[in-house]
Amino acid sequence: MEREDLQWSLHLHGGVATLTLRGEWDERSEHVIAGVIERLIRSGHLEILVDVTRVEGLSPAQPVWLDSLERIAGQVRAHRGYLDVISALPAVQQMIRARAGSALGWASSEEEALCHRLHLPVVTPGPRVATRLVGSDGAAH
Repeated sequence: MEREDLQWSLHLHGGVATLTLRGEWDERSEHVIAGVIERLIRSGHLEILVDVTRVEGLSPAQPVWLDSLERIAGQVRAHRGYLDVISALPAVQQMIRARAGSALGWASSEEEALCHRLHLPVVTPGPRVATRLVGSDGAAH
């Protein structure tokens, strides 16, 4: 199977920049991401989310990729900004939480990260309940 280079896309939501990564993490990835984030910082974007949900090769056994993001987050923090990682993988969540004094934040979805950063309540889907509405005429709708 052929290796897919790391690709990225960027969008803004409520003033927060989200960098979505796709493909495979390799030794060049930190350089690519650092360059994009450096341009964001120079443009005045200091609230940054990095979505790694579609990235392959993020091994908990070899957290080189997390060390890279930690260094980049330190640069963002130096400008009084923040960088949060979006990943639904429990292993990634545990790795970030285990790092005392980490410059990285974590969320399981972009919506959750945005709610945290914009100081909005986090809305999670609850159970669905089937209902029947009965009108004033007694008929079910």
